[in-house]
Amino acid sequence: METIGDILKTARMRRGLTIEELQQSTKIQKRHLVSIEKNDFEALPGPYYARTFIRQYAAEVGVDGSYLISMYEGDKKPAVNKETPLSTRTETSIEKPVNRNVEVVKSNLPLAVLFFSAVLIILGIGYFTLKDGNDQPMITPPKEIVTETKVEDEKTKETSKETEEEKEPKEKNTESLTINYLGTEGYASNFSIANVEKDIDLELEAVNETCWVGIQVNGEYVHDEMLEPGKKSSYTFKDKPATVAVVVGNVSNMKVKMNGKDVDYNPEKEVAVKKDVNFSITYK
Repeated sequence: METIGDILKTARMRRGLTIEELQQSTKIQKRHLVSIEKNDFEALPGPYYARTFIRQYAAEVGVDGSYLISMYEGDKKPAVNKETPLSTRTETSIEKPVNRNVEVVKSNLPLAVLFFSAVLIILGIGYFTLKDGNDQPMITPPKEIVTETKVEDEKTKETSKETEEEKEPKEKNTESLTINYLGTEGYASNFSIANVEKDIDLELEAVNETCWVGIQVNGEYVHDEMLEPGKKSSYTFKDKPATVAVVVGNVSNMKVKMNGKDVDYNPEKEVAVKKDVNFSITYK
């Protein structure tokens, strides 16, 4: 029986797509795409994101995502996979004698599936509990692009000590900077930022639930992490990048600011799990 990874990899190769091209079109990191093709779902951020990544990969290569999700969740009902020719399935239905033992197993199958799902959830919670204490960032940001990363809790936030000389240019930069909403295309919200004097400061905050976030600079992934509710992360982009993209998981629970200004990246209030927030930047 074909696995989820086999189905997706075959569909990708039929379309002539490389993993790198798929990463650019889906905004899913290459290592996550490779894990999906290897059926190594424990390497993904969690079941919530595993289902999201599988659906998005499937949509990109023309495969029925609902069919693959049913496989991922352990449902063995024969849903129709759009990518798999129907001729490869069972062509003839032959009535067989009913075996009572088989019927007993089938009647208990839903309970077994529920039990298996509960075990996966418990293991996922345990994995992230350990990861929060021990794991390092999955991608180390290049020094020449991202120069500062700091995570702080609202309760432990301390007033930063800056000289008057440091404060003045920062305030001027915030006042002159303009952010314009260009519209939404699929999973992406597009913005232009103009009149930037020097650096770009990005601030992210998880509100009520845990959120996953990834950051791209000039088309290259430089950082990703999980933010717990109430936590903030801030980044300073130097060397005047032309584009910055923020890949947001759990859209309704993530706040985004650029140089202290709120960015409403979901003005249509769409119900979406993932959103790509793209910024094109011009400087003075």
